[in-house]
Amino acid sequence: MVICVATSLTSILPASAQNSDQTDEYKTLLKKIMTLSGSSASSEAIMSQLMSSMKNGPFQQDEAYWKDFASKWTRKIEDKVMEVYAPIYQQHMTLDELKKVVAFYESPAGRKLGETATAVATESMPMIQLLFISQRLYYIDFLHVL
Repeated sequence: MVICVATSLTSILPASAQNSDQTDEYKTLLKKIMTLSGSSASSEAIMSQLMSSMKNGPFQQDEAYWKDFASKWTRKIEDKVMEVYAPIYQQHMTLDELKKVVAFYESPAGRKLGETATAVATESMPMIQLLFISQRLYYIDFLHVL
């Protein structure tokens, strides 16, 4: 019985270690795609706006504090994003497919798309915010009618 269990464990452990390596590679590639596609830059723009508003708020701190805070917060958010996105992407895309997406984003057309996506996200942010505000006002007015 002991030999059977030991044999089972030795056959399972390498597979789980390999699975962990593949998961790490998957997350690394997914993070690279987010960087190359401009998604990370969009997040950085949002973080920059958030930090600006926090600096002007009631929490008066020196620049070094805010730089350290932003660095730690960004790492934490990136880790959480990977926890959310990686399993979802793994349901829809293989590791090989991710590698092909990275290859595309490293091509001239892919780099251009990544640069454009960042500019579009940055330039459209104020308009999207206004859209949400106007829609919220519309629904408030609509609810008053009911």
